[in-house]
Amino acid sequence: MMIYELTKIEFTMDIYNDLTALLWLDNPEEPQNNYETLKKIVQNLPSNQIIFVYIENNNFKKHIVGIVTLLIKQNLNTFCDGIIEDLKVSLSDKNENITEQLLKHIEEFALKKNCKHLFINCINYSVKFFGNFGFKKSNHPTNLYKTIDKFDSYRKQLRYDNSNC
Repeated sequence: MMIYELTKIEFTMDIYNDLTALLWLDNPEEPQNNYETLKKIVQNLPSNQIIFVYIENNNFKKHIVGIVTLLIKQNLNTFCDGIIEDLKVSLSDKNENITEQLLKHIEEFALKKNCKHLFINCINYSVKFFGNFGFKKSNHPTNLYKTIDKFDSYRKQLRYDNSNC
């Protein structure tokens, strides 16, 4: 089992079928993109939008069983923020800690890209679930955030100490 950037793997019909099964899991009535359209979308993703897929090997065949998108937003200061979207795991793999592995991978990737926070918008019953991964409520009850910048508390301490000079 491995996590890959979607743009760095060969886009085959099997990949398309796995993606559509995951992406339309919640809304099966929603219209789906055809193979060529989805392939073009993946090939033309902006550089700040990274889609990761969790692939497992079953009987010598690779299947995507999890997907997550990270949008990296540059702030006017030196830091970026990461916005997590489209986190989906196949129903048959919900208990395999795939969600945890995808979130950990996103966090490590976001740190390398100089992100200070991760944000995720979720439905009410998921707030507690994401709290298990260190996400906290923001101003809106279903908008969650997590500070991932390891030096944030150190900088706050420096600012506090400097204000006493």
